[in-house]
Amino acid sequence: MEWINPLIGILIGALLIIPAFFTTKKWLKISLALVAIVAALGTAELSKRYFYPHVLGWQFEHEIVKHPLFKLIAKHHPNEFALFVKQVKQGLVDKQPQAILSGYSSQLLGKVFYEHLQTAPNEAVMRYLGAVLELYRYLYNQDPQAVLAMEYGQATTGNFGAIWSDNNFQTLLNHLLQVKTKVIEASIDSPVAPPSQTQAALLLQGILKEMSEKYGEDLVKQMFARGQSAIPANIIAPLIIDFYARIGMQGPENAGVMMRYIASLKVKGTAEEQTKDSQKDK
Repeated sequence: MEWINPLIGILIGALLIIPAFFTTKKWLKISLALVAIVAALGTAELSKRYFYPHVLGWQFEHEIVKHPLFKLIAKHHPNEFALFVKQVKQGLVDKQPQAILSGYSSQLLGKVFYEHLQTAPNEAVMRYLGAVLELYRYLYNQDPQAVLAMEYGQATTGNFGAIWSDNNFQTLLNHLLQVKTKVIEASIDSPVAPPSQTQAALLLQGILKEMSEKYGEDLVKQMFARGQSAIPANIIAPLIIDFYARIGMQGPENAGVMMRYIASLKVKGTAEEQTKDSQKDK
């Protein structure tokens, strides 16, 4: 849509050059023509800087609700969705980097999804685990660091442009987003009771004990360092994949208990971070 900037400049220039047709003085015609050219160029640049970002913001707000997942979030979490749209639109005006703009959607999806995963039925949880494992295994074969980028979001860095634009990745990501949409819908239509903390903790302890015996306790702890670990990605990424795979192998009932419990911990952690941020702003 960047064509709109020169178009605005041309229109302004055309308006300014009209008086040149009504004067017989050559020097005045030339002066008016020069003024029109300068004005056209200046207007195009001003449009690019100030008007065009607002057009992009309007287009984003119009298009994002066409996506089933964001449409669902807008319906059931209108306040969070409105804040998200506001952040992105302001980010476009401020010309924030793509990574920051993408981070807004990651924050929204993470917050809303884990709220619903807490009460999602077992079948939906298993489909989610399957989609995550399929995507992570693909990413591991491309670049182990990309697994950490997906798991920890903005807590890790890297240049994954080639991977993110690959058709295979896009297919797997779209499938995961579709599954997340189904998880949210299932938690709304057929919610289950929150997990027993004692039962979930015991099940998770069993998995972590097995992993500690295989990989070492210190290495397993690094898996929860949210991408801040000094351990290479090609060592941490397989642990993340193995962790989710072991949860899935426990069967729908136990896997559901553990994943709902993990979701509750993530929701609690997000709430605590937001509380800290609000206190900093005061």
